[in-house]
Amino acid sequence: MQSALLALNDSIALPKNGIVAESAEETIKNLGILSKKGINTTDKVILEIMNK
Repeated sequence: MQSALLALNDSIALPKNGIVAESAEETIKNLGILSKKGINTTDKVILEIMNK
């Protein structure tokens, strides 16, 4: 959301702002790390919702 708002105002997200890195490749790598490590929590939450 923040990146979209910045783009609308002709601004940019600075490197090291969350998962944004110096290059697109590093940002994509960071997304991979987030996905890999975050999926365990996501799976747990999905199972909790399903077991309500």
